[in-house]
Amino acid sequence: MKRNTTRILSLLLALVLAFSAFSVTALAHTRTYAITVYDDAGDGYLTLSKDKAEEDDTIYIYAHPESGNWLTYLKVTNSRGYELSVSYVRKNVYSFTMPASAVNIKAVFAPKWLTIAGILGIFEDNSSDFPFTDVALGTWYYQAVEFVYDYGYMDGVSATRFDPDGALSRGMLAKVLYNVEEEKRDFPTEFSDVSNSAWYADAVNWAAANDIVKGYGKDKFDPEDLVTREQMAAILYRYAELKGYDMSARADLSGYKDADKISSWAKDA
Repeated sequence: MKRNTTRILSLLLALVLAFSAFSVTALAHTRTYAITVYDDAGDGYLTLSKDKAEEDDTIYIYAHPESGNWLTYLKVTNSRGYELSVSYVRKNVYSFTMPASAVNIKAVFAPKWLTIAGILGIFEDNSSDFPFTDVALGTWYYQAVEFVYDYGYMDGVSATRFDPDGALSRGMLAKVLYNVEEEKRDFPTEFSDVSNSAWYADAVNWAAANDIVKGYGKDKFDPEDLVTREQMAAILYRYAELKGYDMSARADLSGYKDADKISSWAKDA
């Protein structure tokens, strides 16, 4: 009898909560308005944080120009055709406040050389002052380098050189992952060869504290040592674990001629 009573009370409580949630939702419901995007196919496209929204919602517009193109025109209007104010958030990201009406967004993308030559006007040149003379537009890694530079994940080896074919050190890799993290705090030094004044010190200490990197022996890290492929795989694997990604997938390595040379600590990665 006690078990049945408990079950009945649980069911009643669930019904009350469900009804309460429904009632609050129904009462709180307000009208939403559609957002329609018109963009030029082929040169780029837009995506939105929402495709319909309530009045006063903040809507984010994400521009996705194709390689060699950029956004040259962006206009947001309400249902009566009145232009709305658009704010620049960061490169290729804009925002506006939703009015009490449907919204139309018009965008035009065009090749960079047309706007540079003055043939077309540009809505707003939000491209970074890309400084690297050794990263040519059109190379397979151009957009990747532009991305990590714009977001502060990587710097160059000098003011004008990125050195795309250069080698990556253990300290560099720790620094890149550290730059990606939004929350920063001080961690104790774990390695005797990592000076507190080194540019990679905070990054290595953070990575070690979170079990992302391992040292050589008891207290050596060798931050200037070039990172090997298996070391990189292991470090990225541990970082993914830290971020809570699903790491259950496994691949068959038997097809690689040097599979027997992979260290035991790196095989899972």
